[in-house]
Amino acid sequence: MCSMQRRPPGQLQRLPNLQANPTTAIIIKKTSINEDFLQAAAINIKLNHVPITIVASYCPPKHKITQTQFENFFNDLNQYFIIGGDLNAKHQSWGCHATNPKRQALLKAVNNKQLSILTLPNPSYWPSSPRKRPDILDISIVKIPPNLSDSVKNLLDPCSDHSLILLCIDASPHLKPSNPSLINEIMNWEQFRDIINQKIKLNIRLKFPNDIDDAVLNLTQIIQSAAWNSTTQPNKNNNHNHLSIPAHVREPIIQKRCARARWQRSKLPSDKSNYNKLTSSLKRILQQLRNESYNNWISSLTTKDNFLWKATRNCLKQKPTQTTLKKHDGTWCKSNKENAELFCSYLSEVFKPHEPISNSTFTESIENSLTSALPLYLAPKSFSPAEVLHFINTFPLKKTPGIDLITAEVARQLPKTALIHLTHILNSILRLSYFPIQWKISLIILIRPISLLPFFAKLCEKMILKRISKIINDNQIIPHTQFGFQNKHSTIHQIHRLTDSIAYSLENKSYCSAILLDVAQAFDRVWHPGLPHKLKKILPPSYYLFFKSYLEDRFFATKVGSELSNLAPILAGVPQGAISSPILFNIYTADQPTTSHTSVADFADDKVIYTSEKNPHLARQHLQNHLNLLAAGIPNGK
Repeated sequence: MCSMQRRPPGQLQRLPNLQANPTTAIIIKKTSINEDFLQAAAINIKLNHVPITIVASYCPPKHKITQTQFENFFNDLNQYFIIGGDLNAKHQSWGCHATNPKRQALLKAVNNKQLSILTLPNPSYWPSSPRKRPDILDISIVKIPPNLSDSVKNLLDPCSDHSLILLCIDASPHLKPSNPSLINEIMNWEQFRDIINQKIKLNIRLKFPNDIDDAVLNLTQIIQSAAWNSTTQPNKNNNHNHLSIPAHVREPIIQKRCARARWQRSKLPSDKSNYNKLTSSLKRILQQLRNESYNNWISSLTTKDNFLWKATRNCLKQKPTQTTLKKHDGTWCKSNKENAELFCSYLSEVFKPHEPISNSTFTESIENSLTSALPLYLAPKSFSPAEVLHFINTFPLKKTPGIDLITAEVARQLPKTALIHLTHILNSILRLSYFPIQWKISLIILIRPISLLPFFAKLCEKMILKRISKIINDNQIIPHTQFGFQNKHSTIHQIHRLTDSIAYSLENKSYCSAILLDVAQAFDRVWHPGLPHKLKKILPPSYYLFFKSYLEDRFFATKVGSELSNLAPILAGVPQGAISSPILFNIYTADQPTTSHTSVADFADDKVIYTSEKNPHLARQHLQNHLNLLAAGIPNGK
């Protein structure tokens, strides 16, 4: 949040103390441009890894400025910039009442450079002279990446003859599913592929993280637009499932409507009595018609194609009840939007790490480990379009899509050009070890939290996971006592292992003591610095950097009905619903301490610690020692 106001060059303004949130102070040593015709001060920041120049500018009214001078000013800035201030250029195209000579030079320069002008709906300049009218002098000239959004607001709190202007840049991913689904009614897949082939361009630059973000956003929009433009609505006139009204029923309906109109005009008791008789007679006729229609439908049921089973399931299906949440002040949420926002605020507190560790030496060692230099390594093997298509075909068709609305069914219909373009994006992700921000959005559905992720994000995870699984298995990273999310390690196998140990203790006339632990919010509280610290020791640098980017800057939104909450950050935990989350959690918990006197049985976040001793007091002591090691957070082998 920032405010811009006209100030003489070199004069600093003391920023107000904002009590709600921590503030950031920016000190500018000197103005970057100090000419007679233009004065400007600039700073550089990064949003989503993209450098952006923010400029506060002022054009004195008595000096002329040409189109070339404006263009030279734009050329001296970064590729993306935001210029705000009083340029003293009036033009009716951005809402001014009058025009002046500077407006033509600025308008030509902006159009030539393909820039955008942000203006206000109301005046920002309030002259003290009654002869002058309030007008718009403070405008913003912007050129920002498509994955950022901007808005401008007049605070209408004049400190001088200019009011403060608030320019907001939203670096969060976009949330705008204009339709609830990509596949509606009848799809023309041939037309879908033709539209994509026409819009996709393969000769794009994919050298920097912001290039990947732009390419992902553009591909998603192309697929969505192609799907919606390829939908054919069925002819509802040919729908024979609707109840048709016979001719002998239409006549009583007409008579009833005429009687109602007659009674509304006359208000006579005789007309009201006639209207009531016709209404009762029509109700009996319609009920008889419904009964006949239902009996005909029952008679037509057959056992072919599961028709009878489908009809029974539809009859027994119960409509889900609407869940209402209670706010902190004791009042109830009155809309789906309020429910979504309240649930989002609750989950925001869940997706946070535990209290900071008091051991400063330990946290410092973790930070030093993450910032230490990486060894030289060979670039990972690139993906091929055939490999991408193979993994797309492994996804089930009926899974609910994420915020991008893309499903496996849509992905399987992509033309060859789109598959090649998608392969280029995945290879650039692998080469730069950068996970796109548009793929980091989780859509969480009430009330039992179900997390939905973008399809291409899960595709990328699945392809990366296939490569690192061999490294993890060969190095035996996951302990043999962990049976959760492991091939050929089911729940029943772990139960057999535990009951066999108990039976063996009973045969030896020993006491088998055990402690059963269920870690609360285990997946949601995974410490983000700790997980990359462990991955750095296991994975090659390219895959380690990939998962480091994968965990950073994640967001979620909750959905109730058709309403979405605002985006909220995820500060801890492995992503719910992600393909790689189970194996990441297993790696994170792989070094839990063990002792020579106890045994453990793990299944995901459930844990059993047991021991067998002839002395029950000794068995209790062994279990307590193991719990002490867990509480101290001492990794296995240390």
